[in-house]
Amino acid sequence: MSHTEKKILNAGQSPFGWHRIQKFMHCPTKYYYSYVAKEPRGSASSGLIRGSLLHTGLAHHYAIMKSKQNNEDHNLHEPMSAMMIQADEEGESWNEEIEHCVEVLAEYMHDKQVKEWERNWEILHVEDVFAMNIEEYELTFRADLVARNRTDKRVYIIDHKTSGQIRTDTTKGYESSGQVIGFHVLGEKIWGNEFGGLIINYVQHGGKRKTPKIKFERQSVTKSESHIKTFAQSVYFYRKLIEHYKDKEVKHYPRVQSEFTCMHKYGSCEYYDKCFDNHNNQQ
Repeated sequence: MSHTEKKILNAGQSPFGWHRIQKFMHCPTKYYYSYVAKEPRGSASSGLIRGSLLHTGLAHHYAIMKSKQNNEDHNLHEPMSAMMIQADEEGESWNEEIEHCVEVLAEYMHDKQVKEWERNWEILHVEDVFAMNIEEYELTFRADLVARNRTDKRVYIIDHKTSGQIRTDTTKGYESSGQVIGFHVLGEKIWGNEFGGLIINYVQHGGKRKTPKIKFERQSVTKSESHIKTFAQSVYFYRKLIEHYKDKEVKHYPRVQSEFTCMHKYGSCEYYDKCFDNHNNQQ
C-alpha cells in the first residue's frame, strides 16, 4: 500500500470470538452452515445493515480522533466516505440505508453531550483484536473502543450498540451476554486493577414506524462475579463440542428444534429452508 492510499478499518467480527460460540449454542446446524459449509446468507435486515454501516463510521471517527490526540498522520477514509464505500461494495439494499446512516452519524459527531463525553477520554485502541487462551483454545475479541478515563485514570472497553430503539432494560440483558462477560474477563486480565469496566455506547438510529427519534446515551454494564467465574468452563465446554463436530457432515450435527430458534422476531433463520428441504413434499 502506498502512503497516499486510504484504507477502511475492519469493524467486523474477530477470527474466533464469542459470536461463533453463541451461534453453536443457538443451533449447531446453523453453526455448520455458517462456518463449516460457509453457505451464503440471505439478505440482511435493515437493522443489521444500519448497525454495520454505523459501526464502520464510528470506527473511523474514533481512529481519526486517536491520531489527532497523538499528533499522528493517518491514511483512513473519513467516516462518511468509509460508510459510503462499504454500502457500494455490499449492494443495493445497503445503498438504500446509507442516507439515513450518514444523517445519524452526522448528528452523533455534532451532538453536544457526545462531544463533552469524548473530551474525557484518551483513546488507546480502535477495532483492535485481543486474544486469550482457555486451556488449548484461543478466544478472540474485537474491541470497538478502548480508552482511558482522564478523571479516574482507569481503562474502559467501550462497545458500540446500534438499535432502532433503546429500551430501559437493554443494558441489564447484556449483563449475562457472553461477549460482555468475556470483555470483563479480558479487561481484568490485561489491565488488572486499572480496568474500570465495560460501557455501552448506544446509538439509536430510529425506526420506520413508531420508534423514537435519533438519540445517543452511554451506560455502564454491571459485572457479575458469578458469570465471570464460570466463563472459562462455559467456553471450554462449547469449544470441545465444536472440535468434536468439525469434520462431520451436516447430518451428524444436532438441531435445536424450537420455534424460538427456527423463527424469531425478524423472521425465519437464514438456513430455515435447508432444514425443511422436503417440506413441500410433505404437504
